[in-house]
Amino acid sequence: MPVQIAIPNPLLLHSDEIKIQTKTIKYETVTNPGYYWADDVVIMGPGAPTIKGKKEFLKMFSNMQNIPGFNMTWNKQPTVIEISMDGQMVYLFAKNKVTMTDSAGTVRSGFDQAVQVWKKDKERNWKAEVSVMYPDETMK
Repeated sequence: MPVQIAIPNPLLLHSDEIKIQTKTIKYETVTNPGYYWADDVVIMGPGAPTIKGKKEFLKMFSNMQNIPGFNMTWNKQPTVIEISMDGQMVYLFAKNKVTMTDSAGTVRSGFDQAVQVWKKDKERNWKAEVSVMYPDETMK
């Protein structure tokens, strides 16, 4: 599905949109996923405690790597990106697929959607500040 972009002035904000899309594409391949998140990130998802801060995020990420068969793959591009008129904040919609092996050895997969809010940090780099994930399809 093509990315839908709803921004008031594409000439001014086009480079920021490209930076965010590039960052979301790289997310799958980086060895340190913390680069994507703000230091004070908040991550919320169903059936899990709210994660507050990059340190907690990295702990959660490390724990997920210990789940048998765990894999999370994000779509290559967000489905929607909207940039504020002043170019300082963005929200986007993204989708992922989560796969893991249950205690009986059965591989289970499910799909999530996410709403993310991005802001520029002190160095003017885009960072994800908030991510709220919710099931798009129940795990099977």
